[in-house]
Amino acid sequence: MKFLLYIVFLGGAIALGMFPSLRKPRPAFTKIITIALISIVVVLALYPPTIGTIADVVRAKAAHLENQKLNVVLQPDWNTVKQTNNAFSATTYDGIAVTAQLGESSLYSSNDLFLALQSLQSEQNILAQVHATDSANVYAIDKIIGAKPAIWLPYIPALEERARIMYFHVPMSWVAFLAYFVTLICSIQYLRTKNLDWEIQAASSAAIGTLFCALAYITGSVWAKFNWGKFYSGDPREISVLILLLIYGAYFVLRGSVDGNERRARLTSVYAILGCVAAMFLMFIVPRIMQGLHPGSSDDKNIGPLASMDKDAIDLTKAVIFSMSLGGFTLLYFWLLNLGIRLRMIEEKVLHHEAV
Repeated sequence: MKFLLYIVFLGGAIALGMFPSLRKPRPAFTKIITIALISIVVVLALYPPTIGTIADVVRAKAAHLENQKLNVVLQPDWNTVKQTNNAFSATTYDGIAVTAQLGESSLYSSNDLFLALQSLQSEQNILAQVHATDSANVYAIDKIIGAKPAIWLPYIPALEERARIMYFHVPMSWVAFLAYFVTLICSIQYLRTKNLDWEIQAASSAAIGTLFCALAYITGSVWAKFNWGKFYSGDPREISVLILLLIYGAYFVLRGSVDGNERRARLTSVYAILGCVAAMFLMFIVPRIMQGLHPGSSDDKNIGPLASMDKDAIDLTKAVIFSMSLGGFTLLYFWLLNLGIRLRMIEEKVLHHEAV
């Protein structure tokens, strides 16, 4: 199902992005769709709480993560709540009967917890932050968050809140590759036709690709800091992206240092073709044949929840949000590409007019 969503949103975004032409102004409706998709993704990726289950807390306890706090939906037995101040029985969605009690680290007093629970008695489900204790089937409540929200993000073990960055980091990486691939196609077309418009499109796409490649590196470094402990850990994928940025940095140095439109276009087109081949090697092959921390390394069977063939790797909610992000960022790429091409064509015409 998730791969079907990816294909639908990507295919639709590419079709809309190239309509009616990369050299003509964008239709208003494509701009509206682009802004709407990215806005919705930002809200859905950052605002809703991440919610797990008691089963997730049990797994955390089994992994010796007793102090890991999770947001968990509980279905309390309200008759029991009325009888006690500091504890109540609850049945979770997993069907596990537990006794939840006030956590030592909580800011609530026993009476505060009782009042908070009483205020939610009209709700069938409550959302609480809990963690495992040393006692069997006892989970301490750190705070009552409220009733179960209408929109929420399912918990991903080992990623927790850090999973939110995947809605931005992965689409940015995809856009970088897409831009470099378009640069390759346009460069080949220039060498075939000698039409300078193709070289302009190649340069515009390469600039956007380098921007998104840098953004992907920055977002990946932020994620690495909170997941691996360092912004830079020498992971093969981190090194590959740095080399890729240097390759395309040299592309723009070459383009700016060669005189003559045709000579510059010929040299940069050949360089861009070689650069894209290197990009595919650095982005898809090197990180998979070397050991590393990033999902998909040679010593890691976990390719990540987004690409895993396991149907339970990512739920439908996350798949929809990620698909919308892919579509939105792809449309943004084509919008920026259209602006870049039209701007460079105007510059070329002005320079040509001044030369005449």
